[in-house]
Amino acid sequence: MKQGAPSFVLSENNCWKVGVAHRAAVLVDAADYFSALHETLLHAQRSIHILGWDLHSQVELIRGKAPANNAPSRLGPLLNWLARRRPGLDVRLLLWDYSMVFTFQREPPPLYNLDWTPRRNVKFRFDGEHPLGASHHQKVVVVDGKLAFAGGLDLTQRRWDTSEHAPRNYLRKAPNGETYPPFHDIQMLVDGEPAEALAELFRKRWKRATGKNIRTRPSQGSDLWPASVAPDFHEALTGVARTEPQYKSRREVREVEALYLDAIRAAERYIYLENQYFTCPPIAQALAERLREENGPEVVIVLPRRTRGWLGEKIMDARRVPALLAMQEADAHGRLRAGYPHVAGLGAQNIMVHAKAMIVDDRLLRVGSANLNNRSMGLDTECDLAIDASGSPETATAIARVRDRLLGEHLGAPPREVGSIIKATHSLVQAVDQLSDDRRGLRALELPDDSGFEPLREMEVLDPERPIEADQILDAFAPKDENESKSLRASWFLSLAVLAILGLAAAWRWTPLSDFLNESNLLQQLRALAGTLLIYPAILGGFMLGGLVAFPVTILIGATALILPPAESLAMALAGCMANASVTYAAGAMLGRNGIRQLAGRRLNRISRRLAKRGVLSITVVRIIPAAPFSLINVVAGASHIRFKDYFLGTLLGVAPGICAVTLFTDSLIKAMTRPGVVNTLVFFAAIAVIAGGAFWLRRRLSRPGA
Repeated sequence: MKQGAPSFVLSENNCWKVGVAHRAAVLVDAADYFSALHETLLHAQRSIHILGWDLHSQVELIRGKAPANNAPSRLGPLLNWLARRRPGLDVRLLLWDYSMVFTFQREPPPLYNLDWTPRRNVKFRFDGEHPLGASHHQKVVVVDGKLAFAGGLDLTQRRWDTSEHAPRNYLRKAPNGETYPPFHDIQMLVDGEPAEALAELFRKRWKRATGKNIRTRPSQGSDLWPASVAPDFHEALTGVARTEPQYKSRREVREVEALYLDAIRAAERYIYLENQYFTCPPIAQALAERLREENGPEVVIVLPRRTRGWLGEKIMDARRVPALLAMQEADAHGRLRAGYPHVAGLGAQNIMVHAKAMIVDDRLLRVGSANLNNRSMGLDTECDLAIDASGSPETATAIARVRDRLLGEHLGAPPREVGSIIKATHSLVQAVDQLSDDRRGLRALELPDDSGFEPLREMEVLDPERPIEADQILDAFAPKDENESKSLRASWFLSLAVLAILGLAAAWRWTPLSDFLNESNLLQQLRALAGTLLIYPAILGGFMLGGLVAFPVTILIGATALILPPAESLAMALAGCMANASVTYAAGAMLGRNGIRQLAGRRLNRISRRLAKRGVLSITVVRIIPAAPFSLINVVAGASHIRFKDYFLGTLLGVAPGICAVTLFTDSLIKAMTRPGVVNTLVFFAAIAVIAGGAFWLRRRLSRPGA
C-alpha cells in the first residue's frame, strides 16, 4: 500500500486489494477501449485472460481505419491469429453460463458456432459457479498478468460508440449489419499492483469454474502500455472492490456496496454518479441523508432516459422511481440533479448510459461493472477499480480532469470550460444548469405516475440483493395473508416437500441420477409404447409424475418432440406441461404457505395484494425468466393467493413459445438428417428463420437484467 497520507476512503473493509498503479487511464466509450485493447493484444507474449458477462467473436475492435500489422479487426479471428503466430500464448475466455432467456440474444457457443472456432490454445469456458438467479457480471481483460482493463464494457455487440454519440453513425452497427442507438460506457486501464490483483481474480474464477489451476510464469518482455493512450494517472493508490454472493463454502463479499456507502458518507462538496440502474434502497437512502444536510454535498446522477427492452423499461425503470422521488423529497437545498444525456436529432431514441462510475470531491474516482441496483450489491459477481487521491495533488488534479471530460461529453462543452465554471462557482450543479441547452445537455428525468406498474416495481425476484430464496419466489405471486393459519404438521410437511423438490432438482444436475434418468433412457421407454394408444396417457403421466419429483421439464418436452409427429408432440407437450403445472399447484394449495415461510427464513420484502390481481403477468414473466426449478415455482404458486385461472393462463403463455420452438426445430432437424433433400433442407432453414424471428422479437421486448 502506498505510503503517505491516510486513504480518503479505501480500506480493508471496502476493498479486496489496495496497491499502486504505476499508470492508469480512463477510457471513455467503447471506441477508445476497443482500440486500446486491440493495440495491447498485439503485444501480448504470455497470456490473454478475459472475464465477461457476454462476448461476441465477430465484434469489430477497429472501425473506420485499417488495423495495425494487418491483424484482424474482429475479436475472435484476432485471438486465433495471435494464437497461431505465438503457440506459447495462453488465451482463456471465461463467460457467464447465462440464463436461457438470453440464448437468442447471444452468439452461439464455439461448439455450434459457424463463424468462429477457437484454436487449441484458445480455451473457452462457461462459468456456472454461482447461486440460483445470479450472474457473473465482471468485465476484465488481463494481458501477460501485468496490464489489465476493467469497467462496464463487455467485448460484445451493440457496445461500440464514440463520445460524440451522433444520432447517425454508419460505424455503429452490430455484426449482422443492424444499426443501434448511441451507447455510453467507461473502462479503466491499469498496470502495477491492481493489474496483478485482477490477474489473481481471473485465476481464482478459472479454478472455481474448471477445477484446474493456471500455471503462472514470470512476466517479461517489452512494455505493454498502448502507445495511443496517454495515462491520466501516475503512481496512483488504487483499490479493487468486489461483490461475490455466498455460494457453497464461499463467504459473501460486499465490498462494492461498502465502498459506495463509505464514499457517500465521506463526500464534502459533490458526488457525481453515472449508472445504468438506480434501484438500490441503501444507496438512495444514503444519498438522501446527505441531501438533507444544510451544508451537505451536491449530487449529480446521470442515468439513461429509458432502459432498453420491455423488462428494463417496465420493471427496472419503474423500480427507480421511488428511489429518485425519495431523493427529490430530501433535496430541501436544491443540490440534486438527476438527468439523462440529450443530443439533438435522436428523436425517440436515447443514449444508453451503461457506465458505472463515481467521482467524489476530486479525491475518489471509481469505474467498474457494478450497477446501482440490488443485484450488484450482493447477488452478481462484480469488480470495480477506485483511485484515491489522498496525499497526492497530482492525482486530485487528474480526477478533476476526468470529471470535466465526462461532464463535457454530456453537456457538449470542452472540458476546460466545464472546469472553469466549476472552479468559479464551486458547483457541479451550476455547470450542468449553465451548459445544458436544446442542442446537448442533461435533461431532468421524467417521473410519471407509475401506479399501474407498482407490482412490477416490487418484484424482488428480478432484482434481489442476495441469492434467491423460497420466500422471494413466493413474493413474486402474492403477499402473506396474516389471517391464514395452517397446522404445524402441514407446515413442516410442506417444508420437507419443498426441500425434497430442491434436492431432487439438484440431484438431476450433480449426481449419477442424471445419467440414469436422461433423455436417452426416457426415449427407450417411450418408443416401446409408440404406435399404441398407451403412448398418450404415458406421456401425460410422465409429465405429472415428473412434476412431483422435480424431473427437468425440458427433458420431457424434448423426448416428446422426438417420439411423436410434430402436431401431436406439440399438443402433448403443452398438455403435459399444463398437467405438470396443475398437479404441483394443487400440491402447494393443499399444503399451504406457512412451511415455505419457515423454510425461507426472514422475510425480505412484502408485496401488495394488487400483484395477485395481476397474476397472469407475474406468472408469465417468471416463466420467461426461470428464477427457480419449474416444480418449485408451481408449488409456491399453489401455496400463494394467486388464482388458478391466472396461474394457468400465465403458465400457458410463458411455456408455449419455447415448446413450439423445440417442436419445430426438432422435427425439421430430424427430417433434414434422415431424409436429406431440397424440400426438407429448406424447411429446416425456414424453421430456423422462424425461431430466429421470434427470438428477435423477444429480444426487442426483453431487457438484460444486470448488464
